[in-house]
Amino acid sequence: MYMNIEVRKYEEKDFLKVSKIIEENFSGPKQKVDKPDYITEYVADLDGEVVGYFVLSLITNVVRGTKYYMVDYVCTDVAHQGKGIGKTMMRYAIEVAKKDKVKYIQLTCSAKRACARHMYESIGFEVYDTNVYRMGFES
Repeated sequence: MYMNIEVRKYEEKDFLKVSKIIEENFSGPKQKVDKPDYITEYVADLDGEVVGYFVLSLITNVVRGTKYYMVDYVCTDVAHQGKGIGKTMMRYAIEVAKKDKVKYIQLTCSAKRACARHMYESIGFEVYDTNVYRMGFES
């Protein structure tokens, strides 16, 4: 495990490296879009090299009157996978959630990503009884 990983907010200068990491892990590059204020992007930086990426979205549950974080696109550079970078990023996300006093932190994970599921469970995430449904539209 690396000891000198810094998790920091994403900056525009990180775009090309993050796009490569996303493409390696999710079969498509990062797009340049304007993001709303409730979304924060983060990178894991190892000695000046971006080696990981994730997104936190602050969600308000208007029925329950609570706030929570949704975690998306947790991914690590293929050359650095299995070295604790994902855990470092997730522990950082958990600390942000605790500092911001949200009710919980949530994410989805494909059944195909066994290593990621194992990592989430190893740091305390529990499988929640739900299914993800999606309906696509041509644009």
